[in-house]
Amino acid sequence: MTTLSVKEIKKPIPYKMSDNADYPHTVAESAITPELQAKIDEVMQEYREGKGVTLRTPKEIEAYIESL
Repeated sequence: MTTLSVKEIKKPIPYKMSDNADYPHTVAESAITPELQAKIDEVMQEYREGKGVTLRTPKEIEAYIESL
């Protein structure tokens, strides 16, 4: 099963709010490269084929981890 993390999708982009700002701010902006899009497509195909695992609550996550 292929994994895809949020860190791969979100990339910090530095910017200044205005010319008068005396410190930079950071904004997370989607930066989807062709390589990342290919990985997203692969993950989505695996999900459609029933190979994915969906966990919605902390209890489901805990039970899944304990089952590994």
